[in-house]
Amino acid sequence: NTYGGGVFLQYNIWKGLFARTKFELLHLSGDDIIQGAPYSPNGSYNLEFPKLNKTLPAILVGAGYNLLRSKNFFMPVLISYDLLHSVVDKQYTLYPHGVVVQLGFINIF
Repeated sequence: NTYGGGVFLQYNIWKGLFARTKFELLHLSGDDIIQGAPYSPNGSYNLEFPKLNKTLPAILVGAGYNLLRSKNFFMPVLISYDLLHSVVDKQYTLYPHGVVVQLGFINIF
């Protein structure tokens, strides 16, 4: 399971083009399949997974463009780079290469 939250700061540059900085804190919980190993207590092999509880930060810096834009509907495409990808544990990060591509749908009621 992955859950968390974040805040972002966005600057609209020109006609749908924008720059964004986002800080997020994500928590991973569940079975750690990376550290799991087979064991044989009585001749039969089973998999045992230790429990995983990690909190990973990310600072994403990037630029994007609103593909569709009307008064109440936006469809942004964003390419970002995680500045902390080389600092956090690369086995568990959601952004192992540092590059993140996002597509969103925003409808304002």
